[in-house]
Amino acid sequence: MKGKKSYGDKVNVNYNIDLGCGACIRSNYTFCIPSSSEVSEPSSWKSGTKAQCCKDDACVNNVLKDTSVRWTCSKRDYADSNLAMAMCPFDKKKCGNVSAINFTGDAPG
Repeated sequence: MKGKKSYGDKVNVNYNIDLGCGACIRSNYTFCIPSSSEVSEPSSWKSGTKAQCCKDDACVNNVLKDTSVRWTCSKRDYADSNLAMAMCPFDKKKCGNVSAINFTGDAPG
C-alpha cells in the first residue's frame, strides 16, 4: 500500500510570473495582490490589475509603482510564509460563496 507523497515545506517550482499564490509563496517567491484585505476576491480588485508572482525585489518594486492600488505582497507583509498563505485570493467560481473558515463549529450539513 502506497502512502501519500509529502512535498515538505519548500517546493521548488520553476519561476513564472503567473504562478498561483500557493505555488509562488511555497517556492520562496513573493506573491502580490492588488488588495489591502486578506482572502480577497479577484472580482473586487481595481479593473486592469491582477495578482503577480515576483522572483526578486526588483519585480516587487515594479509592482508597487502602481500607487493607485494598495498592494499586499507575501514577503513584504508577512514574516512567515505559512501565514502569508492567508492572503491567497478567494475565487468564488471555484470555491463557492463562503470564504470564512470556522475551526470551532460543526461543518455545514
